[in-house]
Amino acid sequence: MNNFIIEEDYSFSKLVNTATNYNTLNEFLSFKESFSPYLFDKIVENFNIEKIHTMYEPFVGTGSIFINNKINRCIGEDTNPLAVQISKAKLDEISFEELEDSIKLINSLETVNIQEYEFPVWNSFERYVSKDKYNLVLSFLDLFNFYSIVCKNFIKMVVVCNLDKIFDYKKDGNGIKFRKSKIEYNDCLLFLKKLVLSAINSKKKYQETSKKLSVSIIFDSATNYKEDINDVDLVISSPPYCNMFDYFEVYKMELWTSGIIKNNEEHKKLKKSAIRSNVNANINEDKIKSTTLEICLNQLIKKHCSTPIIKMINNYFYDLNKVLGNVYKYLNDNSYFFIVVGNSFYKGVPVITDEILSEIGLKNGFTIEKIIKTRKLNTSPQQMYVIDQNNYQYLRESIIVLKKEH
Repeated sequence: MNNFIIEEDYSFSKLVNTATNYNTLNEFLSFKESFSPYLFDKIVENFNIEKIHTMYEPFVGTGSIFINNKINRCIGEDTNPLAVQISKAKLDEISFEELEDSIKLINSLETVNIQEYEFPVWNSFERYVSKDKYNLVLSFLDLFNFYSIVCKNFIKMVVVCNLDKIFDYKKDGNGIKFRKSKIEYNDCLLFLKKLVLSAINSKKKYQETSKKLSVSIIFDSATNYKEDINDVDLVISSPPYCNMFDYFEVYKMELWTSGIIKNNEEHKKLKKSAIRSNVNANINEDKIKSTTLEICLNQLIKKHCSTPIIKMINNYFYDLNKVLGNVYKYLNDNSYFFIVVGNSFYKGVPVITDEILSEIGLKNGFTIEKIIKTRKLNTSPQQMYVIDQNNYQYLRESIIVLKKEH
């Protein structure tokens, strides 16, 4: 549909997802669908990027892209408070004395004085965890209440990010499902001790080998322009895909257990605040003009795709148009904006997100150097059955390479 240069480079295939997290804090502080911290190094090397004082991430996730030793200042945003806290846990500096004290405390633990805690008010919570495990986890975390906020948050987020190993659930598609944990109650304390000790050692290693960062992680939407974000040298980001994925559903257990969400009203409000990539968001009539998007929507209408999904797709690109416009203003001249994104399908019709965003990028002033196809994507068997062979080429995850020329 467009004349964008599309190159295949499958050397990126294990970097645009969680496949390559070894030897990084992402081993302990991970997020579903996040990319590898090593993606930064590969992009910088491939594009000969030298001057990087300030990096910005409009969809910070868990801050993977900031785990490097080549930047001085990082600015990230996210509408998910859990993602914000995990990013802070990775990036905020903890004194080595406090890390050592934490190690001594954990090594000295033989038992934990178990306290009683009420389950969160989400009615289905008790389906996925026994009361004794829940009490143990919260009692363990309470041991660190007298430590600094930064240290306490690090340990808490490490535990929260690994709840699916202890509790009886797994992340499945666009939500969670019951799955009996292989870790019995009597083994939970040992698991927690080993987990946190390993994470602390990883944190120590990271701090020993990394320069001090100026860290600013903002709990807000990147669609909102901020005057104090400026002088940005590089942006590497992965927005939510236009695939109905709802992170607030997938991370319900973590959000409720951590106490970030305290009631159903807060949960609903968070859902409405996100980029509109699913029908649980704040769907309305917002839309933008895009030739490729219009062709896609016309095909979907002919296939009788539901009105909420049509609106959601329009809203999604409306939101990302705002983000691209903001990023263009934040970026210095001759600086890059790399967008990791996957295409999606509805009723067998491709939503060619990489090309639509490239088209939007052009309208916002960027030049489009190329689209890198990093790997082939799969879709549901139902979708594969109705996809025309000519559209198989759009089953891809890509990196869009945008540049702000002087």
